[in-house]
Amino acid sequence: MNTLTTPTEITVITDEYTEEQLALAEYLESLGIMEGDGVEYLDDLAADNITDVEEFENLFVGVYDDEADFAQNWVTEVAEEDIPNSVSFLINHIDWQGVWECELRHEFFNVGHMFFSY
Repeated sequence: MNTLTTPTEITVITDEYTEEQLALAEYLESLGIMEGDGVEYLDDLAADNITDVEEFENLFVGVYDDEADFAQNWVTEVAEEDIPNSVSFLINHIDWQGVWECELRHEFFNVGHMFFSY
């Protein structure tokens, strides 16, 4: 975790977040998921009831560039054995953002580049 330079900054951060949330920020930084001071996503995660490391690990799916990237990876990994070789070339022509918006966003959500299951 980056060192904060003034006691005022430390007091503001520790007063604003629980110990569990600060531990989560430190955990995310250790994974290389969060940059900066390690607390930039805590409010967004808390809005989705992710306030500690255990809850994060239970719901976390992975880090992806965007919704389309997540959709393509999820479909090709989960349904790979169900996609016949005769039509596998079609995967390159799917609107993956549309797959996210119409199908997967009901089962998953994202905070920045982090994706979670409901």
